[in-house]
Amino acid sequence: MIYIYLEENDGKLYTPNTRIIFNRIIAFIYRYICRKVKSNFDHLKGRALDQGQPFFNRMINACILMDEHKWGVFEKGGEMDFYTASALGLLDRVQYLIRCRGKNIDETNSEEWTGLMYACYYERELIVEFFVKEGADKTVLNKDMRSCTTLAAIAGNPNILNHVFCANMIDRKDRFDCTPLFYAAEHCHYACVEYLLEKGGNPNLLSNNKTPLMLCSEKGLLDMVKILLKHGADVNLTNSERITAIQLADEKNHAQIVTVLKIHGSSSIENILKQAGLEKYWKYFEQNQVNFSQFLAMTEEDMKNIGISLFGPRRKLTLIIADLKRNFK
Repeated sequence: MIYIYLEENDGKLYTPNTRIIFNRIIAFIYRYICRKVKSNFDHLKGRALDQGQPFFNRMINACILMDEHKWGVFEKGGEMDFYTASALGLLDRVQYLIRCRGKNIDETNSEEWTGLMYACYYERELIVEFFVKEGADKTVLNKDMRSCTTLAAIAGNPNILNHVFCANMIDRKDRFDCTPLFYAAEHCHYACVEYLLEKGGNPNLLSNNKTPLMLCSEKGLLDMVKILLKHGADVNLTNSERITAIQLADEKNHAQIVTVLKIHGSSSIENILKQAGLEKYWKYFEQNQVNFSQFLAMTEEDMKNIGISLFGPRRKLTLIIADLKRNFK
C-alpha cells in the first residue's frame, strides 16, 4: 500500500501543494486497482471477509474492504483518514487525529467498523493498546454483528484478544451464526482457542450446524480436538441432521481422531466404574459433578477428598486413569 507521511512544522501537520497533487494521483490509481481487484477476485470475497489466512488473501481482503467501505485513503488536503491509519498501524497518525483533531474514538464508518476493529482485524497491537487505554468501546458490533472479541479471534493474535476480551461477547454469534471460539478453531489459532475456553467459552454451541469439535474432527485437526475435549466438548452431541463428531471424522478417514473420540464418548465415568467393579463409588463423582476431563486429572488425594476413603479403589482408579491418558497422547 502506498502512502505519504505528512511533515510536521511547529507541531502542525501540513502537505505542500505538490504533495497534495501527488497524493490525489496515488489515490486515483489505488481506487482503480481496488475496483479491478474486486472484479477479478469477487469469488474470494466471502473467504477474504472471513479472514483467509494466506498473505495473498489478506491483500485481496484489504482491497475489497477499501473499495466496499468507501474509505477515502486520503482526506481533504491529502491526509490519511482515521480508519486507514488504524488498519495500517500508524500510531502517530491515529493519536494526532484523536488528540489534536478531536476524532471520536468510537465513531464508525459506513460498515459500522471502529478504528479498534480494524486494528484487531489487521493485528496492529500497538494501536489496539492505545485504543484500549483511551477507553475505546470494545462491545461495538459492526454490520456483520461482530465485536472486537470476534475479530481478534478470527485474526488469531492472543495478545490482542486479551486486550479486547469482553465476557459478554465470548459466546455471541455473528450474522453468519458463528462464535469467536468457532472462528479461532476453524483457523487453527490454538492459543486463542485455549484462551477462550479458559475464559469460559462454550465448546458445545452449534455454529453453522456444527460445534467446534465437529468442525475440527471433520478437518482432521487432532491437537485441536484434544484441546476441545480437555475443556468439556461433548462427543455425543449431534447437529440438526443427527450427525456426531465421530461420524464426521469417520467419513473423512481420520482414524486417530475417531479412536480418541470413541474413547472419550463411550467412557463415561459411570461406565468406567462399572467395568472396574467400582460402581458403588459413582455417587461420589456424581455428587461432586466431576466431568470426564476432571476425572482424567484426578489424583488419589482428589479421590480421597470426594469421599473414596479406601486405598484399594483409589489405587485401582489411578491405574485406570493412567491407562486412559496414554490413549490421548
